[in-house]
Amino acid sequence: MPLENLSHSLDRMVANASDCRHEEIDGKVRAFPERPIEGDWPYLWIDATTYLKVRRGGLIVSVAVIIAVGVNADGRREALGTEVGTSEATIARYVHLTFFPC
Repeated sequence: MPLENLSHSLDRMVANASDCRHEEIDGKVRAFPERPIEGDWPYLWIDATTYLKVRRGGLIVSVAVIIAVGVNADGRREALGTEVGTSEATIARYVHLTFFPC
């Protein structure tokens, strides 16, 4: 097998493996917000931890990445949810709609 054929074959193998890995990760990311949050979480922290610049409607705007982290009765921490909002003011709406929907 000529070296260029081998190189092309290896490139295809790497691309296929990468595509499969991305599909697996994409599936987990899509399932994250839909998973049930079970058990007691006596401690809950919610904060806009990072601000990012994104393009919206042709403009560059700053958005807050809000994360909710809970600690269960066993002391295990887990990211319970995330949201993107225009400011930390989005936190109140996020908490109300996500954790106190009634």
